[in-house]
Amino acid sequence: IEIDEKSEKLRIRISNSVDMLMGCKNRMCITDDSNELVLLYEGALRHIKHLYMLNLERLQIKDE
Repeated sequence: IEIDEKSEKLRIRISNSVDMLMGCKNRMCITDDSNELVLLYEGALRHIKHLYMLNLERLQIKDE
């Protein structure tokens, strides 16, 4: 895969991860269920970790 194609696919994955994180955040603000709130918090943590890893990958591609 060419660097440009790899970068574009990574950009899409980053965008999707940001959308999922925002969805968790937004849902946390409207839920009335404490069990759901816990699940959303845990999900947001997973999404932020994934976002971090994707951006590390982005930086590595940039350095190639």
